[in-house]
Parts: sequence; structure tokens; C-alpha cells
Amino acid sequence: MDTSDARSLAIWLPVIAVVMAAFAVLYIPMNIQSPLFWVWLCFGGFAIAVVLTLFGWIATGDEHTLAVRNTFTTIRSVIVIGILAFLAIGGILSTPLFGAGAYATRIQPQESSWDEWSDKMRMDGISLMDTSTATTAGNRELGSLSDVVNKYDDGEYQQEVVNGEPVKVSALKYATGMQAFLNASTGTPGYVTVDPVKQDADYHSLDGIDGTGNSMVYVPSGFLLDNLAIHLHMQYPTWLIDNTHFELDEDGHPFYVSVAYHNSCALFGAPVIDRVIVTDPTNGNSTDYAPDDAPDWVDDIYDGEYLVSVYNDYGRYSGGFLNSLFGQSGCTKVDDDYGYIMIDGEQYIYTGITSMNSDASNIAFLLASERTGKAYTIPMPAADERSAMDSAKGKVQQYGYDASFPSLVSIDGQATYVMVLKDSANLIRKYAMVNAESYNVVAVEDTLEQCRSSYEDAMRQAGISFEGDGQEMPAVSADGETGSSDGKQSKDTEFSTTVTVMQLADKDGTTYAYILGDDGNLYVVGYAGNAKALMTLSAGKAISGTAHDDGNGSMIVTTFVTEATEK
Repeated sequence: MDTSDARSLAIWLPVIAVVMAAFAVLYIPMNIQSPLFWVWLCFGGFAIAVVLTLFGWIATGDEHTLAVRNTFTTIRSVIVIGILAFLAIGGILSTPLFGAGAYATRIQPQESSWDEWSDKMRMDGISLMDTSTATTAGNRELGSLSDVVNKYDDGEYQQEVVNGEPVKVSALKYATGMQAFLNASTGTPGYVTVDPVKQDADYHSLDGIDGTGNSMVYVPSGFLLDNLAIHLHMQYPTWLIDNTHFELDEDGHPFYVSVAYHNSCALFGAPVIDRVIVTDPTNGNSTDYAPDDAPDWVDDIYDGEYLVSVYNDYGRYSGGFLNSLFGQSGCTKVDDDYGYIMIDGEQYIYTGITSMNSDASNIAFLLASERTGKAYTIPMPAADERSAMDSAKGKVQQYGYDASFPSLVSIDGQATYVMVLKDSANLIRKYAMVNAESYNVVAVEDTLEQCRSSYEDAMRQAGISFEGDGQEMPAVSADGETGSSDGKQSKDTEFSTTVTVMQLADKDGTTYAYILGDDGNLYVVGYAGNAKALMTLSAGKAISGTAHDDGNGSMIVTTFVTEATEK
């Protein structure tokens, strides 16, 4: 190798080192548990190997230059093979094959019951407006602001609890990379909130909030050093950071919240959250906390995607890796989507738990707090969310509406899926309620109030007992059979008749017994829950109890007793 070759080599190697250092400072966590770190290391090692190989080819002729070439070849091989071998071993050790226990123990759900949660899972704790509908409302609001719409867009909408109320919020983002460059000195001026009850959106200027004229400078769409990811990396260069999202404190001041984690299984497997980072985007100041010590207004530490992931690992690997492949004894998983509900001021996710066979039913529900990460399972055989959505859409299938992912709430003590039906423009057209344990009990109406009333009527007709309905305890007949079909006591009158004809028929997917009495009245009894008592009825048998007129010429039976009589 001559002097010019050595000079070129002396230039290229520092250039590679500078480029690698720049990427490390701006983007790459200096942490061996980061995949990006190894991509960076492989790229740098490959670049160095290429340079050394090129100069090895140049070095020809005498014994000294041949020795140099051999040295370059050895260094190149050691770099490439060493990194790849370390990655391969670390990657294999990071899988559940070697670390099923680490994957399974990141969450320990506590078994609970519906009775323990029923009073807490109320309608005022849910947001019936889903993300796509919130985005539509936000876009309409921004479209009316001429000084904002050309430079900024609304970002991803985040479900939060602000001052005790569920709300969806979105920070403005730069519309394009060029806008981020041109407006770097001014930042983004505000954010959008969407009221899920009123279904309207409001734009909030930071100047209107604190009167200082501040703007959000350090944002995910910012240019270079104003980019929040780069800013956080420069503040915490060795930390693994994830789930950076927008939140508001109780005074409406904006913050970005992130989490830092480590991998509990070898290099890359089973991440566990260690710290919470709160960043003020107006000045870039960040403070990190232990999860239990984060400010009270922080809602999302263990986000829904994380909770779903760790529960699936718990459900699959609690019995060990081999069991997850072969016997699958006790293996469960959750639905691929989830809803939100506010309980005691905390934001929870909920979703259905089903077997690994992915049938159309749930065996339980999962409730998990995004604030604390605590999880609870509620055993309850029920229709899965997709079946409930299909059932609601089927009620008004002529309109072609789409159903939002349902929320699970307690309606009169009954586990109930509540959802909205939307048209192609993402406008809410109908409200739907579906009984979780009997998805054929469905109500679809224009307003929530109408929907609840119709839903209660549907439960009465299906013979489902529910709280606050004034029903009496069912009487016991002479032959030991009982029956009940709830109704409001204020509407009920006593009846006693003898069966002349009884037929079973389906209406909107629910089976009813239609009984013609010798008094000329048609009595309607929900078959679900009353099958045993109704099977004893036939022409010539007596039936008595309470019922109310449905206004259409039929008597809806609320309680009844069967007795064997001769006509």
C-alpha cells in the first residue's frame, strides 16, 4: 500500500466514524437491548469492512502488503461474523422458547366477578365516539380555521380523562416536512378536544390557555432537533423509549408522556416498563418518574396495546412453552381490539377473553388500568364483540351502517355491549345495545334514551331478570316448576287462564312462547330462562301470574305459575 492509499484510508475511516456518531447522537439508543443499536453497529461494521476490503485489494505485490491484505480480511471477518453470531444467539434466547416465564409473569390478573364491577361500569364512564368519528369532527373544526388549516393537521386522537370526564384529544402536527422547517421558530399553536357526548370538537390555542403566547416546539412532527423523539433521545441517550403520546393536565396545559422500559428476556424479549417521562413541549423540559409516582393527571402509562400484548403472553405461556404448542391446557387470548371505560377516575381498557380456538364466544372479560397496569378477569360466558357488532348491524342492515367496537357497561345490572352505528361519512346515526350473555337481545334506536327503553323491553320479553325493574320473585307451582319474565310492576295486572294453544316462534333472533288463553288473551313469554317451566305447558293446563299490555293486543308475562288442571 503506497502513501496515497494510506492517506485515503485515514480519511475514510474517520468519515465513517463521524457519520455513525451523528446517527447515534440523534437516533440510536446506546443500549444493547435496542434493535436499532445493533442495526447501527452492523451498518458501521459493514462499512468499515468494505473500506478495509477495498484497500486490501489495492495492497498487492510484496510480502508486506500481502500481510496487510490478510490482516484486513481477518478484521472484516471477525466484525461481520462476531456481530451476526451475537445477534443470532441473543435473538434466540429472547424468544419464549427459552424465556416463557419472563413473558408470562409481566402481568398477574386477579380473578374478580361481575357483581364487584357492575356498579362501577356506568354509561357516563364511556366514550361512544370512536377514533375515526373523532377525527372527522376534528377535521371539520380545523377546516374552519383559515390561519391553522394550511400549516397544520390534527394528529392521532388519544382517549383521556380530563377533570373527571372522558374526552378525546389531539395535538396539532405540521402538515408537511416543509411546514415543519418553515415554522420551526413558531412551533405548533394548539390542540383539539372532542366531546364524545355532544359529538363536537373545539380548537384550543395555547395563547388562550395561559396567555403567554407559547407554542409547542418539541413535537413528534418537528424538524431535526425540534423533533420530540430526537429531543428525548438526547436527554436520555441510553434509555429505550416508547408510547410517546399527548396528554393534558387538569388546567388544559399540554404535555407529552413517554415510557422507558427494559427487556426482561435476554436482549429483545418481554419488555417491562420502568419509568415515565413527562415532557413540556413548550420548553423541552422533561422529568422522569417511577410509574407509581407519576403526576395524578397522567392517564396512560400502560397503554392498551401493551396490556393486550402482555395478557396474551400470560394466557399463552403460563403453562410453559411446550403447553402453548401442544396441549394448550388453560391457554387463552384476548380480542384483537379493545374499548375504554372510566372507573373511579382511572382509564381502563376492556376486551373479551376467549380460547385459543378463536370461536365466536368469550369465556371472560379483561379489565386493566392504563394508569397502574393492574388487571382483572371477570368470568362470564358471553358472545364476543364481533358477534355483538354483527347482531346490532343486522337490526338495520338495510342502511349498511358500520358498528363501532362496543363498550361493556352495566345496564340495570346486566352486562351489555353499547355501540354506535355510523354511516359511510363517519356520522353517528343509531345507538345499539346488545346483551352480552344473549346477543339476540338487541335494541337499536335514534337516541340513547330510546335505546335503553327498547333494550329493557327486549330483556323483559326474553325473560331476562334485571335490576330496578320492580319484578316479584317467581312463584313456585304445585309441580315445582317456576317461571319469570320481567316487567315493570306498575304496569302489571294479575291473570289466570287455561291454555288453549301454545306455539314457539322466533322474533328478531329471540324465541318466544305465544300462549292463547281461554279468556281470549294472547300471552307472550320469553323462552330463554323459562324453557323448563314452559315445557310443562300444553292445552288444558292452567297458568296464572302477572302481565302487562304491550299496546299491540298482546300481554307480556312478567311472572307466572303453571298448574296441572283438567279442562
